[in-house]
Amino acid sequence: MKDKIIEKIIAKSGIPNLLDLLSDELSPSDWQSLLLAVASRRAAKLSPAQVLEQYQRSRFVHPVRGLQKAQFQVFEKWVTEQLPAGFENLMLSPVTPLATCSSVATVHQNKVLGAHRNLEVVADATNVLALEASLRRKALLHQQPKSKEQVHLATSHRHVRAQALAMEGFTAHFQIQCLLSAGRDEGNWRFEEKTMYQHLAYYLQILSAGPFKVEQEQLEVALTVLTDRFTPTAEGLLQNLQKNFPRVKMRLAPERETGRNYYQTCCFYIYSHLDNGQSIPFCDGGFTDWSQQFLTNRKERLMSSGFGLELWLRLVKGVLDQSKAT
Repeated sequence: MKDKIIEKIIAKSGIPNLLDLLSDELSPSDWQSLLLAVASRRAAKLSPAQVLEQYQRSRFVHPVRGLQKAQFQVFEKWVTEQLPAGFENLMLSPVTPLATCSSVATVHQNKVLGAHRNLEVVADATNVLALEASLRRKALLHQQPKSKEQVHLATSHRHVRAQALAMEGFTAHFQIQCLLSAGRDEGNWRFEEKTMYQHLAYYLQILSAGPFKVEQEQLEVALTVLTDRFTPTAEGLLQNLQKNFPRVKMRLAPERETGRNYYQTCCFYIYSHLDNGQSIPFCDGGFTDWSQQFLTNRKERLMSSGFGLELWLRLVKGVLDQSKAT
């Protein structure tokens, strides 16, 4: 079923196959040239006052409100300092190739802010890290076809997403701390067990220690096993985590529905149960087949995860400030 707005545009143009012409018959370079020409004409018609009006209306362009930059920088520095050994911290570009998310994941392209020159604004930095890790794995495989050398990347990146969420603390652009580990199948779930432990332990450390922390009793790790054979490994992983974080609640979470078409083998949430009664999954992660798709190699393995760094500051710091005031 076609979008009514698109149908109206097609009718107005008088070209019944307009959508097919633009999306299928134009080469990428022709498409870029067309978009640039249209943007140039539209920009030439806008007065400074109209630009100011657009700035006032658009939810994508406003600066961050409700957070002090100094506090953010302190927390981001702490988060970076706690990265596991071997993780390289990258500064990503604000843009990435068109379809970075939709080509390998279940994210619809409408949720991504498009750009000219066959680019899009980064909506999920883990997808970009997956591209970078796949390039590095490709080079390793070129040198040694069965290389098991792993690539571990991290970034704290500002994301932009097009869908509107009318929820406290959620904005059109926001900062997320991301981790990604890429490698080759080592058998007996060795890659999966090691990398998932690294990611989980890192997040539990930054949430329960340092600035803007909560007590371990307020944290909960919920693992959802998506491949039954992984269950014993998941149980052992939780037992090992419990030794280092004895007061954190650990459990298997078969009831989780979200992410089942997104992740493979196993995925996780880390919840924080706040003093105001809210229970929020600030950390999300799991295994995907993105590097398998990028490299067309079924032996490749990928673990990605993210932490809502800015959301944590907005909600947790607000709760902490509130408790101090009372």
